[in-house]
Amino acid sequence: MINTTRRQALIAITQLIASTTLMSCSSDASKTVEVSDLETLASVSYDLFPHQSLPYELYIEVAQRLLALDDSLVTEGLASLHSASDNQAWIDVPEAERIQILSAMARSGFFALLRSTTIDVIYKTPEMFDLVGYGGSAIEQGGYINRGFDDIDWLEAVK
Repeated sequence: MINTTRRQALIAITQLIASTTLMSCSSDASKTVEVSDLETLASVSYDLFPHQSLPYELYIEVAQRLLALDDSLVTEGLASLHSASDNQAWIDVPEAERIQILSAMARSGFFALLRSTTIDVIYKTPEMFDLVGYGGSAIEQGGYINRGFDDIDWLEAVK
């Protein structure tokens, strides 16, 4: 991605969700609520970990995983987000207000679940590995010792 603003990224996430929804059109009214929730969760996930060079679909995947849990933490967290934002679309809430809302929720179970799910999806993605210089899981590559991490002189100092 080219250097985008946070707002541009949130708009792109919303557009991706809208186009995906249009392709799988449904007359079911509950789909509308789900799309709104999907947009909110994906956008909040991006607000927590805004990596412009990652595909926005990863943030949508975070939202899909959370909604698939069918967990009361997610339902209650979404209700809190909607209430705190006066039921505005998350991208229409000014950034300073979004930060304030998320800061107030930082110790909640919902926030912990959102954060851990986002970390799980994003940081287990090969595109991210290149960004942070991570070579991937050592298990599949014969362990760390065979990859140049066998210098553990500090261990003897601990004994």
